[in-house]
Amino acid sequence: RALPDDPPSVLGNGDAIRPGFAPELDEHDRAVREARAWIAGLERQERQRTGIRTLKVGYNRVFGYYIEISTSALAAAEKERATAAEPTAVLPAEYQVRQSLANATRYVTAQLKEAESRVLGAQEILAHLEADLLQRIVAEVAAHTEALRETAAASAYVDVVTTLADVAVARGFVRPV
Repeated sequence: RALPDDPPSVLGNGDAIRPGFAPELDEHDRAVREARAWIAGLERQERQRTGIRTLKVGYNRVFGYYIEISTSALAAAEKERATAAEPTAVLPAEYQVRQSLANATRYVTAQLKEAESRVLGAQEILAHLEADLLQRIVAEVAAHTEALRETAAASAYVDVVTTLADVAVARGFVRPV
C-alpha cells in the first residue's frame, strides 16, 4: 500500500511513497506543485506586464529563481516606450537586480522570493518525510522477514508442483505403478 508500482531510483522528489498513504506527505507535495505552478504562471504574467516577450523565469542552485531579460530585449522595449512617449519605466519598480550576465540581467521580486522559499522549504520537508516514511516501511518489512521467507518458499514449491502438473497433463505423463 505504501510503495508505488514503479518506485524512483532517487529519494526526495515525493514520488517514492504512493499518494494517499501519508496525508502529511501529500500536503507538502501539493504545496510544492502549487508554488511551482504559480512560478510557471509568473512568466506569462510578467511578459504581459512588461511587454517583453522574451522574458524568462528560471532557476539555478546558486541564485535560486530569477526573471531573466536579455540586454537587447530590454533596450528594444525602452526604445519602444521612448518612441511612444510613454512616461512609465519598462521594468516595474519591484524588480531587483540579482545577477548581471554578458547578454542578460537576472532580476528578483519579493513575490518570487516568497514563492521560492515556499518551494524550497516544502521540498526539504518533503524529502525528510519521504526518507522517514521509507525507513519505517523498511523496518516494518524487516520485522516480518522470517514469515516472508516461509511464504516465498511455500509459494515457490506450489509454483514448481503446478508447473510440473501442467506439463504432465499436456504431454500425457503418468506415474508408473
